Amino acid sequence: MFWIVAAAITALVTLPILAPIRRAGGGLGSGSEPAAAYDLRVYRDQLTEVERDLERGVIQPEDAVRLRTEIGRKVLEADRRLSQAAPATGRGGTVWAAAVLGIMLAGGIALYLREGVPGAPDMPLAERFAAADAA
Repeated sequence: MFWIVAAAITALVTLPILAPIRRAGGGLGSGSEPAAAYDLRVYRDQLTEVERDLERGVIQPEDAVRLRTEIGRKVLEADRRLSQAAPATGRGGTVWAAAVLGIMLAGGIALYLREGVPGAPDMPLAERFAAADAA
């Protein structure tokens, strides 16, 4: 029974520790992209909308030129931010975190086997008090 509870607690502690690493893009199926990549897609869509509005006659050609210039500046800024973004580290962060957790788990088991008494029978609380009083 002890080992089941210990394994459950270990799993419950492991998940919150690994969650930020996964969210940061360092592991296991992370599909996140930098904000600048999303911004580039939005700006390209805006350029397409400007062309569409110009064809429909919703905006004047001078306004279209001004809008293209503004969106172009934003595209250049987003592209600069995207190129300066740190490259993804792959799964290295998750692997290290899992290795540290594994080492801690193995150390806990080794400490229990060395200092604890794995084969000792359960001792009710009343017997513990009696043993403490006798000692």
